[in-house]
Amino acid sequence: MSKRTLLTYFSSSSSSTPLENARQPKTQRVEFCASDIISDPGTRKPIDEYPFEIRDQVKRAYALRGPTQQSVGFTFPRTWQSGEWRSFQRHWFDTYDWLEYSESKDVAFCFYCYLFFESGKSDKWGSNVFAKVGIGKWKKALEKFDKHGSSHSHCNTRLKCEDFMNQRTSVSQKFVKHSKEEEIRYKIRLSSSLDVARFLIMQGL
Repeated sequence: MSKRTLLTYFSSSSSSTPLENARQPKTQRVEFCASDIISDPGTRKPIDEYPFEIRDQVKRAYALRGPTQQSVGFTFPRTWQSGEWRSFQRHWFDTYDWLEYSESKDVAFCFYCYLFFESGKSDKWGSNVFAKVGIGKWKKALEKFDKHGSSHSHCNTRLKCEDFMNQRTSVSQKFVKHSKEEEIRYKIRLSSSLDVARFLIMQGL
């Protein structure tokens, strides 16, 4: 086989290898969108199903918005439970500030547990239920709310939410403080430069 034939053979073989012909998949950029924020807790996507890149943005948007609590005048549907017509009571929001209600499913959720409860952890008082399933049996609702509100898992998610928001606020405050300090230093430098310029003018330089 001649030298030219060998070169032709190897060049054609190398050009047809799957490694070179394979196209590398493009990594799509994940961006937060306001449409990701759903007011009804019964139709929201669980936090752990959001892409990791935007998870903090989603949490912050929900935290700034607060729990979904219907205004005065809203009529909660009644259902026949344990021999009586029962319904969610709006004044429960006054006692449990973390409580939110789903109109589509007629169940109650915990706002903090939705944002920060980690699936798979100890769940003695229903943090997973309050975060993803909801409570819809109203006969002993207050008892369930009390136990959940005082549980370690719930208190932990509340602290996480407060720390999360305080951390964001702290960063913003530090940025503002840093900007003000830079502005002061700039004014000092500008004032010094003007003083030097005036001195040189007076000296006829």
